[in-house]
Amino acid sequence: MDISRLRAALLVLAVAALSACGGSQAPTSPAGMLAPTPEPTPVPTADVAGDWAGSVRDSVAGVGQLSVTARQNGANVHATWSIIFNNTSRVHTEGGALTGKVNGDALDATATPDSSHTCGFHLTATIDGNHITGDYTARSCNTIGNGRVDIRRGSPL
Repeated sequence: MDISRLRAALLVLAVAALSACGGSQAPTSPAGMLAPTPEPTPVPTADVAGDWAGSVRDSVAGVGQLSVTARQNGANVHATWSIIFNNTSRVHTEGGALTGKVNGDALDATATPDSSHTCGFHLTATIDGNHITGDYTARSCNTIGNGRVDIRRGSPL
């Protein structure tokens, strides 16, 4: 066997051996360039724009009627809200602004009351089409309060 054939055989064996090892290179596109890393699939944002109405169960004030009018720009939500608590001792009305974000079917928001005598609250809720349910806790308040919201898309109260 002459030298050039020996070199060719050794080269073929070396390439075969390296190919069998599997290598540790990143996958390449047909043009031989590194394949781009795929972008994560964005989670669709639920639509909460419009009028909502339903009930609230508050640990301090009792059962009330909740009305919300929401605007949405992408994931950002801005809304106005009002609650009428009608317990046996008196009728109590509260209202204010809500700001938050929607991520998929989850809503995370902060409600700020119009009155400085009323507590704000933090809401975490689940959106299921035309139905929102969630829990809230009072914040920036001397009273420890919490409650549950259950509203549906429709005309405000």
